[in-house]
Amino acid sequence: MIPERIAVLFRTYAVRPHPGGPRLTLGVVWFGALLVVLALGSTAVTVLFTVVASIGALQVAGAWRLRKVAVNQELAAMMAALLPLAAWFNVRAVAVVMLLMVGAVLVLGTETRPTKDSFAVEHLKAGFPVASATLRSGLFIGLCAAAVVQVHRIDAMSLLFLLSIVCVYDSGHYLIGAGYRNRLVGPVAGLVGTAVVTVAMTAINPPPLTNDGDVRLLGLLMALSCPLGQMLGSWTMPSARSKAPALRRLDSWMVAAPVFFVGLRLIGQS
Repeated sequence: MIPERIAVLFRTYAVRPHPGGPRLTLGVVWFGALLVVLALGSTAVTVLFTVVASIGALQVAGAWRLRKVAVNQELAAMMAALLPLAAWFNVRAVAVVMLLMVGAVLVLGTETRPTKDSFAVEHLKAGFPVASATLRSGLFIGLCAAAVVQVHRIDAMSLLFLLSIVCVYDSGHYLIGAGYRNRLVGPVAGLVGTAVVTVAMTAINPPPLTNDGDVRLLGLLMALSCPLGQMLGSWTMPSARSKAPALRRLDSWMVAAPVFFVGLRLIGQS
């Protein structure tokens, strides 16, 4: 049954917030850093998300290594860093970098330099498991960071909209969800908060969103994307309980940012 499969996926990959520790402090620091780079401009946004994405990829690949899974940790971090850097130029640069990095992952395996056997068919087939772990570690978080950079290049107020949705969702998910054993409480609380943000944004209509309907539609899509991003972040790791603090700073962005970017481009071209 499809509902049962969805329930299993949710139980497997949904994030359960735990009270205590430095999580609340880190969240406040992260929110402050986001506001600072938003004010400073595209270069600052690019630097922040490049650094956090590359550290996140290192941590995820490190989690795979702890499970004795072969992975190219350096290449995963490089991928996560190069994608947002390419996004600082344009979308085509992102596509080129992504294709080059996927090719490099397949050819290099766990090596840092190609050898005379790197392009042999047997070597490429044997490297598929390594490539899978490396791509899971660096590709999705890198594309997330690239989407954020591109959103800011469209309009700073649009990034403020995205930032507000994700941060309010994270706050509601942690502050409310940490007090309950039921994993649904946190996402529901986060979604309620994003509804308030969306209503507030209809008074601004950040470009290229010219009417309230566009704001409400993208606000809804981003809100629903936040829990999916958290689950995607869990899927990239060996276990939802694996430690990757930098990834968890970006997991709610991982689906919301690309969805929002695509929405802005489609609306801007209509």
